[in-house]
Amino acid sequence: MRLPETDAVFVVGIEEGAFPKTPGDQGLLTHADRDAMIAQGAELPDCFENKVLREGVCFYKALTAARSFLWLSWSGAADDEDDAPASAALTPVRSLLQVPFAAPSTAQLAATPAAALDILGILSQQPDRQGQGDALRAALDGVENTPDAALGYAAAQRAERAEPAAVHQTEELEKLLGGSLRISPTRFEKYQTCPFGYFMQFVLRAAPRQKAELAPNISGTLTHWVLENALRRQGESFKTLTEEELQALVDSLVEEYTRENLPGMTVRMQYLVERIRRNLVGLLGFIQRDLLQSGFQPVAFELRIDDRPGEDPDAPHIDPVELSDGAGHTVRIVGTVDRVDAMPLGERTYLRVVDYKTGGKDFQLKEVYCGLDCQMLLYLFTYCRNGKDLSDPVASGVLYLLSDPAPGSMPRAQAANLPLYQVDGLVLNDEVVLRGMDKEASGLFVPVSFLKNGTPRSSSKLAHLEKIGNIRHYVEQLVVEMAKGLYEGDIRAVPLRNTTHCPCDTCDYRAVCRHEDGRDEAYVSAPKGVFETPVEKEES
Repeated sequence: MRLPETDAVFVVGIEEGAFPKTPGDQGLLTHADRDAMIAQGAELPDCFENKVLREGVCFYKALTAARSFLWLSWSGAADDEDDAPASAALTPVRSLLQVPFAAPSTAQLAATPAAALDILGILSQQPDRQGQGDALRAALDGVENTPDAALGYAAAQRAERAEPAAVHQTEELEKLLGGSLRISPTRFEKYQTCPFGYFMQFVLRAAPRQKAELAPNISGTLTHWVLENALRRQGESFKTLTEEELQALVDSLVEEYTRENLPGMTVRMQYLVERIRRNLVGLLGFIQRDLLQSGFQPVAFELRIDDRPGEDPDAPHIDPVELSDGAGHTVRIVGTVDRVDAMPLGERTYLRVVDYKTGGKDFQLKEVYCGLDCQMLLYLFTYCRNGKDLSDPVASGVLYLLSDPAPGSMPRAQAANLPLYQVDGLVLNDEVVLRGMDKEASGLFVPVSFLKNGTPRSSSKLAHLEKIGNIRHYVEQLVVEMAKGLYEGDIRAVPLRNTTHCPCDTCDYRAVCRHEDGRDEAYVSAPKGVFETPVEKEES
């Protein structure tokens, strides 16, 4: 390398491994392999030692080409002691030249509007250096509306002001949303968890890049499918099946499902399916015992709540409840219910919905108050309103049947031999309903326990009829408030935290929401005795 002499030379990027460059291994042979083969007479390109020497010569020439001025720089240097990122070749140079380290000022780094904007972005993330940004802002303000203006400065100003996220072009937003919303309970809960996350995922459909892989939820999907088809296909005869017949039924259904949906299963997949198969026999036996003693009997499986045509036009469905936001827009909650049970009695029809859960569950009204855990309640209220051929329907409860038989208080291996499954949810505090669900007051088939005289113990899992009505009114009010917020462009990043989890921890949109931990956050909580009296949605 030949360099002409010049008055001033700037040598940049003097970082370890970059300049002088450390020769890297390329191809099949390492440096040691090449040196060994050259020593034995093989004709190969240069050895490692010569490559290092050549890089050193280039470095020397770069430093000696200047007649008057020489600048040496490397990234990450913050003070005279910060040599960590610098090349080791600088150590003897600095020792010989005895030149003091010079840290460039903010003004020097921001020599152009574009550079000033870059530096301002860095300073905005460092609260202890906020004052250094004043001169940058003044300089950027001075070139605004000129050809030298920094692109993106207006956006940087909005970010620095930390204004709540909002859509101001609401007419354009309405074109995206349409005049009527159809949302699932899962999406409804997503909005309650964080409006900004909902907007990004379901309105803009901004999806993160994902690795393409096959990762089916075998446990949940297979369990739901077998339970649905076992009860629907067998009908009334299901209650009289022997244990051997239940085993044969499960084997047949699992074989049918895996043949159609899981061809070429791996060894691990086969193990998981076999484990699910063994558990399904016990779970169906528990459901069988429940139905034999219960006044509530299944009337619908995988019931679709939607007024749009589905893939199977003959599949059972009911229309969703339509709510209005008072501004010309409507919202409907759509979805699919695992199972609906009914108990006709006199002129009334008592209704409950049942959900099969392959994980844990702890139903709490404080979560309902915050807009979470509303799925089954919304389904129950919809069926009470729009269910077909019902006489004076009464919302009697939501039940979650936990399909894992292992209580947390004992080893799984020991618990696997027990035919007990946990039930959670909310039940109408009415003796007719409680005995209709649990005839002997055993506490096995409802989420409450009983005293020796058969009366239920006080529990948050019980609700009188007026309380259930208050819950229905409040939840539907939350749905309407969601619609109002969306159409008004209110998409604030206000995450809803609980004691162990913040949605920001796993959010795909954390990089763009500008939310700061500890600020503008809501927490899962509710007033004492919530829903005992009518509750109105608080203004946020």
